[in-house]
Parts: sequence; C-alpha cells; structure tokens
Amino acid sequence: LFAEVGMAKRDRRDQKGGQRGRGRGSKKEVRVEGKNLDQHHITPRSRGGGEAGNVVTLPAQLHDDYHRFFGSLTLEESITYLRWLMTPGAVRTRKQCNAAMLAIKRGGQL
Repeated sequence: LFAEVGMAKRDRRDQKGGQRGRGRGSKKEVRVEGKNLDQHHITPRSRGGGEAGNVVTLPAQLHDDYHRFFGSLTLEESITYLRWLMTPGAVRTRKQCNAAMLAIKRGGQL
C-alpha cells in the first residue's frame, strides 16, 4: 500500500553483508564515478518481471524514493495513480490514496 510497510522491509539491513533486503533477493548496488546506483525492475519481480529487458539503472536515492512512493506499482500503474492524485481541485486523504493504489494494483478503475 502506501509503501510504509514495504519500505520498512526493504530498508532492513542484512546481518551478514550490510545489504538492504529487497523482497526475493538483495538490492543490486553499483558504484560508478563515486555515485551509488541501483538496478530497478520496470515490472517488479514480485509481479512477474524478469531480468532481460526489464532493468534500468537509477541513482540509489531516486530508486529508494520511487519505491517509497509507488511501492510495487508498474510504471503504467504509477502514471495512472499520479493522474488520479493530481486531479485539479481534488483533496486526497491518506486512506483514499491507499485505496486508490490498491485498486490500481488489482486492475480496477478509479
């Protein structure tokens, strides 16, 4: 849902290697020219996304922020959510946001 629980799980530190746990596997971190980069799955692995053609490299902070806000929504679902969220004149409660995110993830209409 609004990713608080999911981020808490993702932000746990692995006791052995210091890597953050990420669902089915460890977070893939890369360091290039002094910058921390992460591999982001366009379609989340938890939602059937594989490795081939489904990975982009993002700055680590941006990757964490994306999942903090969108959880495991796909890119298309995230866009749908933003369109709903940014409806002119709308006032959204956290409860409405959570319900909308869940409805989108289940393929429902808003």
